[in-house]
Amino acid sequence: MLIHKIDNEVSLRLFNVGDAEDFFNLIISSKPYLKEWLGWLDYVEKVEDTVETIKSRLQSLVETGGYPKSVAIIYRGEIAGTIGINEINKASKIGRIGY
Repeated sequence: MLIHKIDNEVSLRLFNVGDAEDFFNLIISSKPYLKEWLGWLDYVEKVEDTVETIKSRLQSLVETGGYPKSVAIIYRGEIAGTIGINEINKASKIGRIGY
């Protein structure tokens, strides 16, 4: 599994299906605020929706040749957010991110 340690408290890693409930709870607690920028939140109503979201994100690894389209932000061992890689240029090895 891809894990990138930023420091002793923060790391980035691929989502896994086991993250679904924690990710769902994070989404629901922040939904009113985040909805302004993230239209896909309208489709998140139950934990199973986050399971499907995570599966889709993992499937994107195949489509991009191994480059993740999103990763979890882990703070002190807990999911604190997500980073979406919006564009990847394989030739220059540059990506544009949103968080």
